Amino acid sequence: MRSKIDIQTQIIHTRIYIYIRKMNLTAMHVDQQQQLGGEENGPVWHVVANKSQFDFEHGRSACVAIACEAAVKILCLLGDKETMPRQEIKSEMLLQSMEGGIDMYKSFGRQGHLELDDVIFNEKYSSQLSVCKREQKCLKPGLEHMLFFEILSQASRKHCKNAPTGLLFVKGGEAALAVLSNNGKQILLFNSHPKSEINVNFSKCFVYSVDDMMMAAGFLTQLFPCVTGLGFGLQADMYNMFDLAIVKLSQDMTNDDMKEDNVPVAQQLQSMDHNNTNNNTNAYSNSSNVIQLTPDLQALVSQGIISREAALVMM
Repeated sequence: MRSKIDIQTQIIHTRIYIYIRKMNLTAMHVDQQQQLGGEENGPVWHVVANKSQFDFEHGRSACVAIACEAAVKILCLLGDKETMPRQEIKSEMLLQSMEGGIDMYKSFGRQGHLELDDVIFNEKYSSQLSVCKREQKCLKPGLEHMLFFEILSQASRKHCKNAPTGLLFVKGGEAALAVLSNNGKQILLFNSHPKSEINVNFSKCFVYSVDDMMMAAGFLTQLFPCVTGLGFGLQADMYNMFDLAIVKLSQDMTNDDMKEDNVPVAQQLQSMDHNNTNNNTNAYSNSSNVIQLTPDLQALVSQGIISREAALVMM
């Protein structure tokens, strides 16, 4: 006979599957529209260069440096604008990003891919970009879309109040860039690799503009799918780890950008309890004021896979 925990676990897994399936269908629908041409002046558009990094002599392993170069250029171009029309992104800028990144890559004088920290803390980029946050994340089967959505949403809420923000993703030596405009109303997805398997238009280096976090998360999920069939444990996690750096132009950094927001759930609850005690209110004495997460959702929150807010939405 199945236990109550097993039934709850199955319910949670079903909810997650339905949620992700719905978001993936939405992303697929938008991709189909984009393949048909999209709207020239609408929020969903793309610009493609006539080369990818593989068309340059030293470009094969230079994608991390190229993504940093593109971050500087796109952040400067966006400025304080909430949205940027297609006409302002030129294919020449994509070529310049690849050329500048490859020159930087060659300056290291070694073979193979560079680490993200090698690049973002290099003098060339550290003089222009400031790091708001640097961390590692781990993809879990079926939860990729939710994780990328959380990353984008949190970055938008915290860092896009005054200026655009760049998110550099590196997994298995492959880098990609997402730039959120001021107030997060537009997401520009840059990639120097050909990605025709995702969209037939993306045969060379490209920028893909969307105005929806779900769409952007769906695209990142296609770029960086979770590797399955490895069982559980450290080996499986190692194959699914990726590096993340959230950056802004140095002149756009504020004190709020530097505040740490990774507060453990238990500490949040203790703080809430302390504040309520000081106000002579006991929110925890009334069970209706506290929503208890199911064990499965609590585990996801504790591991940092989803936020408590996202877990409450799924209750």
